[in-house]
Amino acid sequence: LTNAQNALTELETKISTLTTEIAALEAELPALQTALESAQNALSGKTSDAELANLKTAMDNAQSIYDQAVTLDADVTAKQAAYDAIPATDSGLKDQAYNALIAAQNARSSFNSKTTAELQAEYNSAMTAYNQARNRNESLDAQYSTAQTNLTNKQNEISAKKTEKSNAEADKPNKQQAVDDAQAALNAVGDVTEAKKKMDDAQRELTEATTAYNNAVTAETSAKTARDEAKAKYDSLRNNRYPYVYESAAAGSAKVSKDWEENGSYVDDVEVIRKRVSDSYSIPGATGSTMNYIYCVAVTIKSSSSTSDRDLFGQITVKQTSGDRENRFEDVVLDLAIEIGYLDAEDTEVGAGVIPEEPATFRRGSGFEQDSEFVFEFEADSHSTFVVNTIGQGTITLGMNTDPDDDLSEAIYDEYGVDVDFFNGNYGTFNRTGTLYLCPSSGEDDYYVYAIDEDGDVSRVSADWDSYEDGYAIRTRTLGRYFLSPQRLSNSFLSSINGTSSSGSSSGSGSGSSSSGNNAGDLVIVPAPSTPSTSTPSTSTPTYNPPASSSSIPSSSSSSSSSEASSEPEESEEEADDPVESEPEELVDVDAEQEDEDGPQKGGSVLLWVLLAVGLIAVAGVVGFLIYQNRVRREDDGYSQYDEYNDDGDDFPDDDDQN
Repeated sequence: LTNAQNALTELETKISTLTTEIAALEAELPALQTALESAQNALSGKTSDAELANLKTAMDNAQSIYDQAVTLDADVTAKQAAYDAIPATDSGLKDQAYNALIAAQNARSSFNSKTTAELQAEYNSAMTAYNQARNRNESLDAQYSTAQTNLTNKQNEISAKKTEKSNAEADKPNKQQAVDDAQAALNAVGDVTEAKKKMDDAQRELTEATTAYNNAVTAETSAKTARDEAKAKYDSLRNNRYPYVYESAAAGSAKVSKDWEENGSYVDDVEVIRKRVSDSYSIPGATGSTMNYIYCVAVTIKSSSSTSDRDLFGQITVKQTSGDRENRFEDVVLDLAIEIGYLDAEDTEVGAGVIPEEPATFRRGSGFEQDSEFVFEFEADSHSTFVVNTIGQGTITLGMNTDPDDDLSEAIYDEYGVDVDFFNGNYGTFNRTGTLYLCPSSGEDDYYVYAIDEDGDVSRVSADWDSYEDGYAIRTRTLGRYFLSPQRLSNSFLSSINGTSSSGSSSGSGSGSSSSGNNAGDLVIVPAPSTPSTSTPSTSTPTYNPPASSSSIPSSSSSSSSSEASSEPEESEEEADDPVESEPEELVDVDAEQEDEDGPQKGGSVLLWVLLAVGLIAVAGVVGFLIYQNRVRREDDGYSQYDEYNDDGDDFPDDDDQN
C-alpha cells in the first residue's frame, strides 16, 4: 500500500511539474513569434538578385579597366627606361626608342584619361558596394532562419511536454487503482497473526544472543591481549637493572610533603621534577630514548647571607594517589640529613686570594690575610683585581663570574651594535672601601663603565683609567655587578632598560633572587645505581652551596643587624675567626622506621641530668675565656673591637681614633 501510494504521489507531482513547465514554455512563444515576424519583415530590405548582378558586373568591369591601365602604364615605364638607357651618340637607336615611347604614351592616353589611382578607387568602390549588398542579404537570411528554428524548437518542446503529461494523466487511473487494490488487500489481511509475532520475538532473541556472544569474544580477546602485554612487560622488567622512574604516568602527578626537624626555614621548596640525563652518561638498563628523562626529588635552598654551615634534618614523603593502578606506588619516605653552606675559600682549588666563580666563604687565614693592601684576584677574570685593607675584616662570602646578561646584551647590541664585558660580583661588602680595577678584554681605555644594582637598574660610574693596572679604578666597598661598553649609552636608553636585567649576581648572592637550578630539562649526572635494598636509605652530609650574599654581614665595628632569618641565631665574628677545638658534633640520623626502644626513655636517671648541667657550665666557661683571649689579642694588634674606621685609606687608626 505504501509503495502504491508513493507511486501515485510521484505521478501526481510529475503531472503538476509538467503543467508548470508547459505554461512557462508557452509564455515564451509570443516573443519568438514576434522575432520571426521581425526577421521576415527585414527580408524586404534585401538587394534584389538583378541589382546584385549589376553590382557584380560593375565591379568586374572596373577591375578589367584598372588591370588594363596598369598594363599600359607598365609598358610606358619600360619604354621610358629603354629610351633612357640608349646613349645620345647613337641617334638612330635613340630615335627608334623615342618613337616607341610616344606610341606607348598615346596608347595609354587613348585607352582612358583617368590615372591608375583613380581607376583603382573606382574598382574598390564597386567591389565594396557589391560585398555590402551580398553580406546584408546573407545576414537577413540567417536572422530569419534562426528565428524560425527557435520557434520550431520551442513548439516541439511544448508538444513533447504535453505528450508526456497526457501519458501521465492516462496512467493516473492505473496508479489509483493500485492504491485501491493494496488498501483492499491490507484490509483483508487484518492484524498480524500470532505465528508472525512469535517469529519476530525469536528473531529478536537470536539477535540479542548473537550480540552477547560477539561481546564475549571481544572481551576474551581484549583480556588475552592485556595478559600478553602484561607478561611481556613483566618479562622485560624482571631482569632490568634500570632503577629510575621515567614514565610521566608514574611520577607526573606525584605529591611531595616534608617534615623538617631542624633548620627547615632554609628550605625554599621541595618538588618532583623531570631531568634530562647527560648525553655523556649511559644508564645501565636503559633501553630507549624516553629513559633519558628521569624524575627526581629536588630540594631548593633559600638565599642566605650566612657565612656558617647549617645542618638540615627532616623527612620527605612522596605520594602517588592518582593515575593508572599499575603506575601507583606506596609512599616513599626519604630521611634527609645534610649540611648546607658555602665552601671555604681554601677548598675551592683556585688559589689563595682568588675569588672563584661559585661563591665561597673567605676568612682570615682562609682566602685572605690581614694586609693594608691585600690584592684579590678573580678566577673568571685574571686581569681584574680588587685591592682593599683587610685588617679587621671578618668572614665574608665572595664570588664573581663574567657570564653575559642576555637581556642587557641583546638590548645594547640592538641599539648600538656593540658587545659589552660583564663583571658579575655577588654584592659582597667589605668593612672598608677598596679599589676595583676592571680591565677591558681589549686592553683599551676607550670604554664607559656602568653599574647594575641589585634591582637590575643600570647607571654610569665615574671611573678613572689606571695606566699601570691597564684598567678602570672604581672606589667601592661592595663587589657588585658592572659592565664595560665601548659606546656611551644615552640616558633615555638607560631608562628604557632599567630593571630588565635577566641574570642576577654571581651565584650565591643573598641579594639576588633565589635560583634553584631545577628547571625541567637541565642536565644532571646520574650516579651509578647500587644494588636495591629494603633498608632505610642511609643519610649523608655533603656540602651544599645555597645562594647567599655577604652584603649584610656586619663589620667588627658595626652594630647593624644580620640579614639572617629570624630563626638563625647571631654569631660572633671572633668565634668565626678563631674556631675552638672541641669534640666533634654528633650527626643525628633521622630514621622514620627506627624503633623507640633504642632511644633514651622518658624520666631517665638523675646522673644524666647532673652530667648535662656540668657540661653546660664547662662550655660557658670555655666560651667566656675564648672571647676574653680574642679581645686581648685584637688589642695587641693595635686596635680594639670597638674601633671605627673611615675610608680614607689609612693603614691604622691614630691615637685619637683609639681614644
